[in-house]
Amino acid sequence: MNQKKLFTIITIIIVFFVLIWTFILKRFAPELFENYSNWQTIQLDECGTFMVPNDWKKMEKEGFIAFKNTSNNVLMVQVGKRIGYYFDDAIYDTNKDYDIKVLEPIYSEVFSNSAAYGTNKYEANGSVIRLFSVSFDNMNSGASFVFIDQSVSEEIIRKIAISFEPISE
Repeated sequence: MNQKKLFTIITIIIVFFVLIWTFILKRFAPELFENYSNWQTIQLDECGTFMVPNDWKKMEKEGFIAFKNTSNNVLMVQVGKRIGYYFDDAIYDTNKDYDIKVLEPIYSEVFSNSAAYGTNKYEANGSVIRLFSVSFDNMNSGASFVFIDQSVSEEIIRKIAISFEPISE
């Protein structure tokens, strides 16, 4: 075998392994490939931070957060929160303005940053609907959000979940 053929074979093997490693990293460390240059950081008290697109406006009412777009449509609503360690006397609170109850989980994806996103069947205003949700957790607190505007893409919701940075204990 001459050197040119050997070089070609080695180059193909190296490219193959680089592609496999890139695929593995994208699957298990997606935050390495996300671009948040046009996103804003949101602080969740005692929980951590996450990011949303810059054109989303944050509103706060009675300790719960919601986001509107530039057309004033509500996109994402905090429906629940937990304060305190899971197995101690944690305080759970729900948003009374949005009476949304989980009926059945459909699917979810959990990340190493203690965030999850997925789809659930909910009961809201007497109707059964399928909505995306995202939740953020650390040992001492947590927050759950539902995307009531179904125009928000799953890609954006997943990116929000990946952006979560819990407060270190």
